[in-house]
Amino acid sequence: MRPDWSSLRFLFFWLLANLAGWYAFNVFGYYLALAVLGIGLFLAWLQWLVLSHYFEVESTWVWLSFLPLGIHYALMVSGGQTQASLIIYTLLLFGLAGYLQWRVLSFYMRNAGLWLLASPLAGVVAMSQTIFVVDLVTARNGSPYGVAEATFGLTYALITGITIVVADKLPALLKDDPQ
Repeated sequence: MRPDWSSLRFLFFWLLANLAGWYAFNVFGYYLALAVLGIGLFLAWLQWLVLSHYFEVESTWVWLSFLPLGIHYALMVSGGQTQASLIIYTLLLFGLAGYLQWRVLSFYMRNAGLWLLASPLAGVVAMSQTIFVVDLVTARNGSPYGVAEATFGLTYALITGITIVVADKLPALLKDDPQ
């Protein structure tokens, strides 16, 4: 069986966009005024660039996504949260983002309802893995500078990117799904 190159290209660019967007939090987040909103906007814009190319998704994605993503970043770097509270905030914010993003995806992608599960699940798994990796790096007297954002971005992108590819390849599960 031959690989579906369009799916692999989508997955590559989705990974790249998310990794760049989350890593930008690390580079600019500590220095810019209103960085939370600006970086959330940057990440949502990068995601939209990929989605608009492959699925012709409208820019509404950006405007519905940037605030929950930016707030999540602010909670990640503000300190003072327990690991459990970070996971709960992640579940809530990515649940909200997932719902808002699903409202857009449902017009362009078959089985977009899977996004309602994928976004919060990917956020929680990514946060859990990020906590583990940062603890590991810090325990070995290393600096977690950049590690958290790269780990989160890569994990989140893998789960959500694979979900998008699989959801769009499955036959429509609901009669209202785009064909």
